[in-house]
Order: sequence, then C-alpha cells, then structure tokens
Amino acid sequence: MTKHFIVITNKNNFPINVKTFDSFDAAHNYVRIEKERMEAFLDVVKSQDKVENVLYALGYGSFISGTDVSDRNIKLNEISLENPSKFVRTVSNTNLATIGQIEKYITFGILNRLPNSQIIVDANNPDLIIGNTVQEAITFFKTEINKGTISEYKARYEGLPKK
Repeated sequence: MTKHFIVITNKNNFPINVKTFDSFDAAHNYVRIEKERMEAFLDVVKSQDKVENVLYALGYGSFISGTDVSDRNIKLNEISLENPSKFVRTVSNTNLATIGQIEKYITFGILNRLPNSQIIVDANNPDLIIGNTVQEAITFFKTEINKGTISEYKARYEGLPKK
C-alpha cells in the first residue's frame, strides 16, 4: 500500500513534524481541516469576547476566571488541536455569542443545567425552563417576549463580585 506524507516545516523550511496517511484523500482532508482550524483560530483571537464565547461554548468556562489573555489563547489553541472539526463548527456557529452567554450564566449559577440532562432552568426559579436543549435555550434568549428575563440575567451576572 502506498503511504502519503505531509512534512510540516517551520519558517526556515526545517522539518518539525511528519504526518503519514494511507490515502491521498486522507492527507488532503487533513490539510483542509487544519487550514480551517488555523483560520478559525486566527479569527477568534482577534476578539477576547469571542475567545470567551468559544471557551464557554466548549465547556471551558471555569477555566476563564483568573486567567489572562495569553493563557486563554494558549488553551484555545490546545482545544483547537484536540478536535479541529468541533472547534471549527463551534467558531462558525451563528449563535456562538448566545451559546457563550447561556454557558456563562450556567457557570456562574444564574442558570442551571439539571443533572443527567440537557434541560436548562432559571437557578432562582427551577420551574422556569429556559430550554430542554441548548438549541431551545437559544430560541428562548432570542424571543422578544423574553427580553426582560434576559436583562434580569444580565443584571444578576453584572452584580456578581468581580475577582
């Protein structure tokens, strides 16, 4: 069987890594995904708000507190390398800011995710279901009639002690 190689070099064309693939298609797919990952990463690090949204959306919200920009960017790069496809999907999600906001509110106890489920509820009023899934919670956050409730969540978040 023919093996296909991709040699990854530094800026001086010194080889720093070699990837081996069983097919040309697999090698081509790797290059495509890696290019998308790098483009997405470079787009995200332009805005620390977007970095935070991605970290929250991917479940790393608790990492953010007490870290600086450099630490967040390093963590973001590690995450992007672990699962490039998932990272690219998250970054390109048109609801990223809303997902980040929902996950931030969960991290800070303004909203709760019920144990062993995806159901998101108001932490002060567990009878108020925000959504049975994140997708339903996004709809809740974007529905005009809920703007007052969302403003209340924002005020509760902004009223939390800052570290």
